[in-house]
Amino acid sequence: MNLFLDPTAIFTIIVIFLALKNRNAFSEDNPHVSTRQKIWLVIFALICLPVVITSIYIAFNAYYLNHTDYWYKKAVSMVNFHLYEIKPPTGLVIDSIYKTGEKFSPELDGAVQTVISAPLRGQVSGSIPLIIVRQVGVSSDFDLKTFVDKVASASSSRSVLLVSLVSSESNAFLVQTTTNSSSFHPLFLYLITSDNTLVSISTPDQPIETLFEVARSFFSTTSFSPTIVSSSPTPTPTPKTSATIPQPIASIVLTPTPSSKFVSSGTQTLESGITGVITSANVSGNKLVINVTFTNTGSSQQNVMVIRLSMRSQTLGTPNNENITNLPLSPGQSKSLSLSYDQISNPPYTWKYSTSSGGSVTLGTYTP
Repeated sequence: MNLFLDPTAIFTIIVIFLALKNRNAFSEDNPHVSTRQKIWLVIFALICLPVVITSIYIAFNAYYLNHTDYWYKKAVSMVNFHLYEIKPPTGLVIDSIYKTGEKFSPELDGAVQTVISAPLRGQVSGSIPLIIVRQVGVSSDFDLKTFVDKVASASSSRSVLLVSLVSSESNAFLVQTTTNSSSFHPLFLYLITSDNTLVSISTPDQPIETLFEVARSFFSTTSFSPTIVSSSPTPTPTPKTSATIPQPIASIVLTPTPSSKFVSSGTQTLESGITGVITSANVSGNKLVINVTFTNTGSSQQNVMVIRLSMRSQTLGTPNNENITNLPLSPGQSKSLSLSYDQISNPPYTWKYSTSSGGSVTLGTYTP
């Protein structure tokens, strides 16, 4: 947007020009204006002056100073590492400049922060999406796993899900923290590029797929699709079992084969006001398919984190293939889902729901 094409700006410039041109017409003393009135006029002018100066400053920054790249080029000239230009997911926009001099962690300074959100017209109603991206340069021997372990261990008062991911170009880790709030489950995606740029992509409310879309900004290929390579126990005072991240929903139709090797644990309380029960488990190729029903037994709206229902063998854990982060349930409402899991080694298999308090609830077992 050009400031000189804005009708309001043009009108303001014309008024200022006419006022200056005819200033002599107002130079005579007006006997009808008292000293008290003049004082109030001066006070009013002083109050308005900061507003006018601030408006001019904002307009100047918004329309002229690197408006097209949000100060990306300026930020590049101020750092000594490869700063990547962010490509926001569809429907979202860059909502800040590339702000330099930020802290990446207590030990890492000099990071560049960028905020991604919805355009103003999309913020009229509902929650405002928020994604924060930080970038900082690190040495070639930087150990991402050790760094993420330390980050996860700092969340001693919260349940933490730590997942190891890999692509053809970079390793990455997903950290999911769970607080006492049923609707606040922030996600943090950490990755390091081949040219030693450490990246943090975090959000308090967006799904995992959105973080993956942002992560594509840091790779030469647009087909970034991370796969699970291992799962690390969370280094917190409360022992936790390994778990993994859901993969995108597969575009295939599963044809279950009935099996009598499944034993249900019955209806179990998963969280306060939330129960779950697995009613059946079936084999389909190299996958296990379960039917599970979640019920809101409370008096308020609840969100079930389906991502927390994992299948575990004696040594490994795997998520369901359906990427459902939050399942909203109204008071008294029940919803049934069909979830599929990749068969892993070392059966028998157990389905466990990881609670927000750090424990787990067993919903059923299957023995091949």
